Amino acid sequence: MENLEPCQRVLLTIEYDGSGFYGWQRQEKLRSVQWEVEKALSKVLGR
Repeated sequence: MENLEPCQRVLLTIEYDGSGFYGWQRQEKLRSVQWEVEKALSKVLGR
């Protein structure tokens, strides 16, 4: 069995101007806040 790293919790407080987005939730083929946050986190976490 592999050794797993302990889970860390991180609190993010996000503010944004929603005028350039099509809502919070991921939208197929449309820019959303959730999509941009997930994309940024994947870069930071390397996943």
